[in-house]
Amino acid sequence: MDDLLYVGFILAGAATLVIEAYRNFNSVSARHPFELHPILKGVEVRNLCTSGEILFGFIWYAFFYLIAYAVILSSAEVYALVSNASTATKTIGAAGAEIGVDNPFIEGVISGASTDYSKPIIVSALIVSSLSLGAVRPIESTMRAIAHRFAGVPRGIYRVIENLQRKVDYARVMERHPNPLGGLFKAKISAIGQLNSNDESAHSKGRSKKDMPPSGATPVKWSIEKTQITEMLQAVDCLRQVTNPVSRNLYFPLYNLEQLRSLSEKLDDQYYRLKSTISDLDRKVEKSEGDFRPPEDALLEERLAELINEAMLMKSNLMAYFAVLFVRNNYALYSPDKRDQPKLDNNPVRAIRDAVFTAEKDERNSFVLGLIMASALSFLSIFLLYQQWDRWYVMDHPEVYEEIWHPIAESAQASPSGNTGGSGINDARLRREAEQQWLRQRSPELLAQSIWDQLLTLSITVSGVLFVMIARDIRREEQSWPEDWNFYQFPILRFLTTSILSGLSACFLAPLVKIAQIWWFANFDITNNQVIDLFRASGGQFALQFGAGLILGVSALTLMDRHKDSGWTRRRTVSFALGCGILYAVYQWCTLYLTLPLDVDSPSSAPFSRSVRDALILSALPAMFLVFFGWLLELSEKARPKYDMPPDKDTAEKRRMS
Repeated sequence: MDDLLYVGFILAGAATLVIEAYRNFNSVSARHPFELHPILKGVEVRNLCTSGEILFGFIWYAFFYLIAYAVILSSAEVYALVSNASTATKTIGAAGAEIGVDNPFIEGVISGASTDYSKPIIVSALIVSSLSLGAVRPIESTMRAIAHRFAGVPRGIYRVIENLQRKVDYARVMERHPNPLGGLFKAKISAIGQLNSNDESAHSKGRSKKDMPPSGATPVKWSIEKTQITEMLQAVDCLRQVTNPVSRNLYFPLYNLEQLRSLSEKLDDQYYRLKSTISDLDRKVEKSEGDFRPPEDALLEERLAELINEAMLMKSNLMAYFAVLFVRNNYALYSPDKRDQPKLDNNPVRAIRDAVFTAEKDERNSFVLGLIMASALSFLSIFLLYQQWDRWYVMDHPEVYEEIWHPIAESAQASPSGNTGGSGINDARLRREAEQQWLRQRSPELLAQSIWDQLLTLSITVSGVLFVMIARDIRREEQSWPEDWNFYQFPILRFLTTSILSGLSACFLAPLVKIAQIWWFANFDITNNQVIDLFRASGGQFALQFGAGLILGVSALTLMDRHKDSGWTRRRTVSFALGCGILYAVYQWCTLYLTLPLDVDSPSSAPFSRSVRDALILSALPAMFLVFFGWLLELSEKARPKYDMPPDKDTAEKRRMS
């Protein structure tokens, strides 16, 4: 009953941490895109991603809390296990068995399951209170940022915004559609041109009145400002078609827009303020009572600068608002018009939908597909390698199947044809049969060992590549990740520092999987001396896995950066990935050679030693993954969208003709 009560206190402490995690999870910690799109400042995380994404991200965030809770709560047993290692080696029994601690204080701490019921609550309160400290706050912010990234915050929103900026040619799309703000701006430009209608020199050069700049402005500067404002207003007019209060319920029916009412009202106010700014461009100034005169050049330049700022802000916020609606609508843009015209030029909604539905993240797709393909092929290779090693082993040690061979031989002699000629041939045949039967009996054990080896290499590969992929995405969003480097200026320091977490995760996951393997094969009853023997025998190899994680991280970063280089062909990329895989295998062999005893037997018929076999097993999945990853990255080049950048008129005409 005492143990059950203690479990209840543990669960209560865990529930407290989960509640605290939920409270903190809704606070946005990332920079992008909120500083670039101020309208999203203050919006809670739950309104920036789908329900499935927020659940997935929150599970990871709560998992981080529970890991810290479990580590701190079990620290007393870990301390006792390490400090009493010499005593534990003489102990037989479960890890929770008495280990001979004579100090009453330490004994009371270790046996807290029956005496100290308040310990889980104290640990939980300690974690919650420490998160507000300045020294611990960055750790919590990092955990929250990682959880938000898993939930697509802010990357899901920012990816949609990036697609809207890069992949829609608003001038071409809105060419045959109404442009309320764009048309109003053109009308005001014509009115401004009338201010300089008396400039005979301009007319003598054949310049239209509506294109004439203010008298104090240079033609080049006026042309740039006019083009810049026109492009921004065309984007606003295009996006306004699906986000205005009348039609947005038609395009985003799955999302309750009432949750973003304040955001919508703020955006509408900005829209009408922008419209008013355009209308006031040519507003005359009252010099004296009843005397209204056209604005002077300085005032007109000031109005144009204000218009540029407001148009830029409106475009950014409108893209951000559309991205929120699109993501919260479960990544769907519903079109009430089922008769979508095939030509992209004649359908703004079709252009927007094609841009936001464009396949993105070649690296992530290639990562998942490469991992699946490498896992299947490496598992089969590991299992077959184990079987072949047993065949070589049984050739040198026929005594292993003696217990199987004797019954088979006795049964053959007792049969009516047992005393026929060719006894030597029959003996060899019976031994082969016993050998095959022994190999079949070994198959379940080899299969289990292959699964655990696969879990070990899979965990190291996933963590090693995933950490550098996330770090690279963060740096790219902050525009602090240069990709235009060359091999004679290889950024090794930047790649190594980015891959540190990959190396640390490999050091942590390698012993964790091995302990879980021992625990599984021991029928969930692992002993202290088993854990200590594991670290004594393989502690050096676990520490050297840091280098394996670094190799994986640097290789993945190189492939992700260089695969888009036009000078890198598919063959060159795959060759580089294969070289990285070979380097990883050589490194694993070095770790085994340095840490394993040299007197390990190897079959005489085997073409390589046991250390080479183990190195092949440890490097099969990572090496195959790098090859498949590089190949899929190059293959994804052909699947890129048609309109990565707005085409020029000649290219657009050729596409329409084709």
